Amino acid sequence: MDKILINDLLVQIHIGVGDAERKKKQNIYLSVTMFTDLACCSDNDSITNTISYSEASQMLSAWSEETKFRTLEAFAHFLIQKLFATYKLLQGVTVRVTKTRALTTGLSAAVEITRWRQGVELPQIPTQQAPPQPRPTPPTTTTTTASSGPASAGTATGADLPIVTLSRREHFSASHFMHSPHFSQEENAKLYGKCNNPNGHGHNYEVEAVLRGPVNPTTGMVASLQDVKTWMKTVVESLDHKNLNLEVDQWKDGKEVVTAENILVFFWDKMQQVMGESASLLHCVRLWETPRNMVEYFGCRTPRL
Repeated sequence: MDKILINDLLVQIHIGVGDAERKKKQNIYLSVTMFTDLACCSDNDSITNTISYSEASQMLSAWSEETKFRTLEAFAHFLIQKLFATYKLLQGVTVRVTKTRALTTGLSAAVEITRWRQGVELPQIPTQQAPPQPRPTPPTTTTTTASSGPASAGTATGADLPIVTLSRREHFSASHFMHSPHFSQEENAKLYGKCNNPNGHGHNYEVEAVLRGPVNPTTGMVASLQDVKTWMKTVVESLDHKNLNLEVDQWKDGKEVVTAENILVFFWDKMQQVMGESASLLHCVRLWETPRNMVEYFGCRTPRL
């Protein structure tokens, strides 16, 4: 299904569980995915059968500023209802609401909700085996992003399991330098600039793992948060405070350039290994090399030419 995406739109809204928190507007980031058929627009190069993302962004900002909410969930649901009412051609909408400084031990908290217009056949979503049983006391330091989503497949009914997205972020510090064996020294210096310095340079990385799947009716969870924490820390420890070119087997032979992209693919592959039977829950991973540079990976691969 075709999509129109608006990413990280900054809006201001009165939101918070407590009355005092809602008195002052807070910065909230919105990411919106609108599902529709764009065939006519793409075939005819016409704007009459599509949605203006500029117009949609302005309306999202206006709707946000005129409302007050206690929870991110209610705010996301409100925006979805507004979008459905405004754009009749929409078949489905996903809204991700991110609140910065919401946690004392994390950068942000977020909710992601997907809703489909009544009568629309929902896309197939792979199911997974029963997730691990939760530990007695889930860690309070987990930065989770929870969402409601569409039913697993077919027409939504009350018996369908909700699809929820859960995410956690971890930090690690590492050094690297970028050099490709396919280029000369001069070509490497031109392509990678200062990053080609063989003495290396360091980053404070932030990595996020996003899990997506049906809520287990027995545990009430997509996966045990303690397990998610353990899986991520296992992989992070293989990178933390390392010279990636010299100390990580993946790059010791110098055949693969140590870029943010390749670090992220490495993280995905290792997460798949440590998650075992729960690996099908891994939806995507994201890596921030700096606050301004981010890459994300959904596990897709294409044949090498």
